[in-house]
Amino acid sequence: MSGIHFIEENSDRGFCCEECIMEFYRPYMQAFEQEEEDLRQELHLFEEDIDFNLLVNETYLQKALTSPDEVWHYKDEISQSFYTHIFEHKTNDAVIYQILIASYIDNSPAFVYYRTLTKELQILERYKRGVQLKVDDLIPDESMETQNEIAEIANEIIEEVESKKSMLLAQMLEHRTNSDIDFEEFIVYDKYLEQTINTPDEMFIIEDETGDEIYSCIRFFKMSDKTMFFYIALAYPYQDKLDNEVTHLIPILGFPSNDKKLYEFYANGESVTKRLKS
Repeated sequence: MSGIHFIEENSDRGFCCEECIMEFYRPYMQAFEQEEEDLRQELHLFEEDIDFNLLVNETYLQKALTSPDEVWHYKDEISQSFYTHIFEHKTNDAVIYQILIASYIDNSPAFVYYRTLTKELQILERYKRGVQLKVDDLIPDESMETQNEIAEIANEIIEEVESKKSMLLAQMLEHRTNSDIDFEEFIVYDKYLEQTINTPDEMFIIEDETGDEIYSCIRFFKMSDKTMFFYIALAYPYQDKLDNEVTHLIPILGFPSNDKKLYEFYANGESVTKRLKS
């Protein structure tokens, strides 16, 4: 049974592969999307002055998953559990709330159904449903220290990382093919980001369009149906101010692919063998 994936606690519903998970839960994801549209229609809050590129920012995703400010648990009419994470991102102008709805296994997020951003407290309050849980009881202790360290580093260079993300995303879109893995399926592959950066099969130092160094981490994976794909994680090198050594890699952009030419594009530059923390 090692090839069966479970993403809900107290459930005997198992899946053979990531594609099966995505196919089964797609209606749930679409329902949450429709829920937000209906909520904004009801409250007449259609557009907000928010950079929604933050939704695909891997650093913010990890913060929302592992160090949320609030977690709420509720059950629907058929007693299926949903966990809502709320993470506050404070800017100079306002507070942006990232809202993430997930399933849980062993007190940790297993599958993300939906993510959104808002500045509006009226919208935020609607997602605070069910029972509020203690965050410390949900997030494994061994991950908190590392995640807090990453958060501190990321806050120092957040503007730099954000500017790189837009540039690298445009570059990836330019070089990928239409036959590659669909964008709407990327969320299924988010879990491969940390593993790719921490234990890549290959890692290269490449230059972006401005001449700055970016780390290209690549790892190959095999699904339970023996389908092969590779995951590419582009990361910003954080250099220690005391000894000028690169000590951490801050994720900028991560994505799966099965396109050999896209792999060849990112598998170039100076090869790196030293492992770094993410």
